[in-house]
Amino acid sequence: MACLKKIRIFTEQDIYQNVNVNLVDRNINYLKNVMRCKIGDYIRLFNGRDGEWLCQIMELESKAYVIPREIYLSQNSQKNNDIWIVFSLIKSSRSKFLIEKATELGVSKIIAVKAARSNLKSINLPKAKLAAIESAEQCGRITIPQLKYYQSFGALFQKWPRGRPFIWGDKNLNDTDAKIFLDVGGLIIGPEGGFVEEEVKLFLSFSNSNPFSLGQLTLRSETAAVVMLSIWKSINKL
Repeated sequence: MACLKKIRIFTEQDIYQNVNVNLVDRNINYLKNVMRCKIGDYIRLFNGRDGEWLCQIMELESKAYVIPREIYLSQNSQKNNDIWIVFSLIKSSRSKFLIEKATELGVSKIIAVKAARSNLKSINLPKAKLAAIESAEQCGRITIPQLKYYQSFGALFQKWPRGRPFIWGDKNLNDTDAKIFLDVGGLIIGPEGGFVEEEVKLFLSFSNSNPFSLGQLTLRSETAAVVMLSIWKSINKL
């Protein structure tokens, strides 16, 4: 019995033992043409809700499906990091990089916002979700971060929980104590031109928000996101 444990596939379907799970075109092409899988081979399947399962490939043509045989990882086997990353809209190739790395670093929610100085008007959420799915498949994560988009920071903070502390990047600061990352719930990345005055006032209206400096150099948004998440993980010992 061939057992290809390193091949991981995400599905939207519920997973039950010995109940067929259909494969979508993306999965079929990957298994058949990239990984050269055959009927009878085993892969791992997860959906973010039911853990990760060892599944046997039963068909790889137009009605391709697998059958879950036994659970490999329970849903509680991985600790979920309750951290949200918020970034101002950037070009699709760079936002894909940010989403991939944020997924690998374990964020629970990724939020794109059209900041006052953003050059783009929207984000392709299905494409962004696919980037997160592919990253989770690769890195061994059994959940997928939630993805949201807001037309402005004002719209975002109408929904923001008042009890969730957050940090926002401010390149005008000279120095900041990294200890403010302890138990924080959100990291906000601004556009490379910085936040406008109205956005800063909005952030400061929350008593549990803090600005943070990443140094004197102007970092790309995706770079700033990786740096802030790395500091957050280090401070919180994750």
